Amino acid sequence: MKNPETLAEYVMNMTEELHKFGLKMLRESLETMDELLCKSTLRKQKWLIEAHSNKQLITSLGTVYFSKTLFTNKETGYSITVSRSSTDFRGGISGAISG
Repeated sequence: MKNPETLAEYVMNMTEELHKFGLKMLRESLETMDELLCKSTLRKQKWLIEAHSNKQLITSLGTVYFSKTLFTNKETGYSITVSRSSTDFRGGISGAISG
């Protein structure tokens, strides 16, 4: 952090650092979930890895840049990514993280 001369400068600098840290935590969380799904033996039973790409997500902390994987269901052809997994991976992939 810079050498603040006033309390206001200190708070502004701290806020900026906390935003950077929060964005880093979000990126690492999303990429960890993605990696766990890619390696999951349960996921491999019903879902194929279709492609990898980079994504940006606008949040209240700023823009998060992360890598994601597109998964396709072997039976239905339905495709999904980790950024949508909390609502759409109900058909057998949500439990795949623990596999």
